Amino acid sequence: MVTVKRLIRTAILAGIVVTGLFVPRGIASAHPLHTSLAEIGYDERSGMLTVSLRVFADDVAKASMEYARRISPKRATMEEPRIAAYALSVFVVADRSGTRLLLSPCGEKHIGEMMWLCFKTRVASHPGSLRVSNSILFEKYPDQINVVQAALKGRKATALFSPGDGFKQLQ
Repeated sequence: MVTVKRLIRTAILAGIVVTGLFVPRGIASAHPLHTSLAEIGYDERSGMLTVSLRVFADDVAKASMEYARRISPKRATMEEPRIAAYALSVFVVADRSGTRLLLSPCGEKHIGEMMWLCFKTRVASHPGSLRVSNSILFEKYPDQINVVQAALKGRKATALFSPGDGFKQLQ
């Protein structure tokens, strides 16, 4: 007798195989998903606003190389500054008045196929709301979806970005 639990497990495994997530590295030429996730947090004590941006490492490496070649051929050889420069050109955080916050890179971390990029800035007072634009990888993938989550003043806010979107308010 087939149980509900067994049906669910079978459906999940079938979905993994169909989407290619179970294909060993090197066999598939690209992953089937085009997504990014950004998490924005604020530390009251230090006054620091932190952005953690998760992207597929291969996608951001290719996009940043193309960006660097357009901007400055010399930058194309330096991977870390190149990736940060590209990310900061397409990921923008502004205060409620629309003033762009100057984010500075604070490192990166690789976990499997994913790369987490860190950016920080000091803000004068608690950002009650933010305006965000996240168009990372839109120039490469028409099906790219970017999610931004923020925890501000004890409330969580989420914005979903697809190609053609501009700034969105996070409160």
